[in-house]
Amino acid sequence: YAKTSVEATQQFNQALIDAGKLEVFEASVSDMPFKDDEFDKIVTVESYYFWPDFETDMQEVYRVLKSGGHFLLIAEVYDHEGLPQSVLDNIKAYDMRNLNLDGFVDVFEKTGFADIAIHVKPGKRWIAVEGVKA
Repeated sequence: YAKTSVEATQQFNQALIDAGKLEVFEASVSDMPFKDDEFDKIVTVESYYFWPDFETDMQEVYRVLKSGGHFLLIAEVYDHEGLPQSVLDNIKAYDMRNLNLDGFVDVFEKTGFADIAIHVKPGKRWIAVEGVKA
């Protein structure tokens, strides 16, 4: 939730903001300024690595998601065989969270998500994990 990212997002999406179709907030995933059951869909891209307390923060995501709502977590890196040394070095240098497939399923299940699906493309590092709020 870097201020620079918020500013860049606002500049890039200015037309949508002006049309009343988008609002941009600076907040922490640990304490989102939204009421319970507010969103139909939540997407995070390339951020879970740095969430302060992943399991607790997942509960916060779950709190603001409506029943039947979808959560999609997308990440370029996840723990699996064949990660290049340069990626492993970055994970260590930046103290990045790096779950494997079972780790994602475990946290999504503990949070209460149903219909959990994991999408990976062989030979690529990207992962998409989705779940539905029960």
